[in-house]
Amino acid sequence: MPAVSGMFPDQKLGRPMACLREFAPGSQGFARMGRGVRTRFEQDDLPVPSLVRLALRLLGCHDLGRAEKLAWEMPFEFRGVACSIALEKFGLRLYVEPSPGADSATLATDIVRNLQKAIGSLERAVLKDLATQQMALGNVTIANQYPSLNNMYRFFREAAAALYGEEERPLVADSTFSEIFADFTQYMGRQQRAFYNTVAMIQAYYSRLEHTLVLLLPFSGYDPAAESLKDFIGDIWRKKFVRIFGLFDPASKRFHDRLCEVSEDYRNTYSHGGFDKGGAALHFQIPHIGLVPAALSDIRDKPHFRFVPIERENFQQVCDLFDKLDEWMRSSASWFGMQWVEGGLDLRFDQDFLDELRRAMASHEEFDIFTAQHGCNQDRASNMDW
Repeated sequence: MPAVSGMFPDQKLGRPMACLREFAPGSQGFARMGRGVRTRFEQDDLPVPSLVRLALRLLGCHDLGRAEKLAWEMPFEFRGVACSIALEKFGLRLYVEPSPGADSATLATDIVRNLQKAIGSLERAVLKDLATQQMALGNVTIANQYPSLNNMYRFFREAAAALYGEEERPLVADSTFSEIFADFTQYMGRQQRAFYNTVAMIQAYYSRLEHTLVLLLPFSGYDPAAESLKDFIGDIWRKKFVRIFGLFDPASKRFHDRLCEVSEDYRNTYSHGGFDKGGAALHFQIPHIGLVPAALSDIRDKPHFRFVPIERENFQQVCDLFDKLDEWMRSSASWFGMQWVEGGLDLRFDQDFLDELRRAMASHEEFDIFTAQHGCNQDRASNMDW
């Protein structure tokens, strides 16, 4: 059985290939011909299409290549019946040629089950160790999730802004107590919903920030041989920020410190069950006096102290910080990185790509051409427009 690019020792492939003993290389494709009985896979059945392709490649099957809205197609035989499996725009599709005395649905079920066993065995035999090795070398690609994380942040921010921005109905001289109470109740309800959306907005922003900092690493002197990408990803956001921007620039130090304050007051507090480091949620008993907050008078600076934890003024201050930080990141030394990140482009961390990237960063014009080429290639691959 052929190894793929010499990456897999043949002696470790015995058990994975035994799961494919009823398979054999095939010659005819069905996807581009519109022939055979097509079966759509549930994502959980075979969640990683590339591993299906790998298993069949190790078996000796060949790839028929790309076609319109089709990334690849691998023909094979199963129990003597001609079949193929193809990655099309909307997922994996299995094709089984109608055969007298053979039930296509049963064959499809058996094919999927055997592929699942082969892939599971292949992962245990070689792929887990290979994945660890490749991560250590930086030979990985990170899918750019900035657009979706940014949409989440914007959704909660706009929802909070709309609630904080609602005008109160002016009281008239002859307003009854019930009308005043109803207006107050409505007002407090808006404030509470605005608070909930603000906390979600802050959580979403820090999530987007952490993702952005990881994607900025290749633009900040990253050396795969000297720095662990896995360790960097696992660091807290503050360490990531210091690694990318440092604290020598006054602006960087100022943003870092303000982010720490907002994180401590709002993000950490509500991520950890409403508990902050200052003990604002804790109280101790003084006999004949009552409960006293462990934070003492410092509680005035904590959201626990306020009837509405985050009021309109607090919300606006946080938004101003986030906006100024975003603008600074776009205009600072991270200009190149932010162009890439906000463009939604996936990012490789291997040495070959890093060398290309650094050459492209010689000027804004060269970098624009570089990003345009990668953006075009990513769009074509995503839409399968070859």
